[in-house]
Amino acid sequence: MKLKKYFLIIIFLFVVNAAAQAQIEKGSKLIGGSGFELFQDPYYARLMPNMGYFITNRLAIGSSLYVNVYGYNNYIERGVGLSPFARYYFGKGHNRLFALGSLGYRYSWHESTEVNNAFKSSNGRPIGELGIGFTHLLTDQVGLEAILIFSRINFGLQIYLPSSGKR
Repeated sequence: MKLKKYFLIIIFLFVVNAAAQAQIEKGSKLIGGSGFELFQDPYYARLMPNMGYFITNRLAIGSSLYVNVYGYNNYIERGVGLSPFARYYFGKGHNRLFALGSLGYRYSWHESTEVNNAFKSSNGRPIGELGIGFTHLLTDQVGLEAILIFSRINFGLQIYLPSSGKR
């Protein structure tokens, strides 16, 4: 599937460009995403890229973009959203725990082409998450992560960029 190929290419480019030391200090940046999911039957794809900025040592704030597509038989749902977040990191070394909280808004479009039940609709709703996560740093700037949010687990990739004065 094309989406899966693009996702793998993006991960490869991030890993190839990584170097230096993991930066969770004030002024550093966080770029990546989590919640990458791709299923075929029913088809479902979700992508949540994010960008953040460390306002103090260990504390990053930023925003995630939420994009999803779900389809089954004659029904399809598309959704987009924006969700500001905060992350606080614990520990040292290549394995770090973090706490995550976010609150945002999502808008969805629904469509059914069922013969006796065709419809189109849309709706918006608030979205929020609280969770804990674990990051394993593959290099000093690239981390793979797992996040436990309510009853699901998200997996993702983060890039930690030093502040402009620390290169």
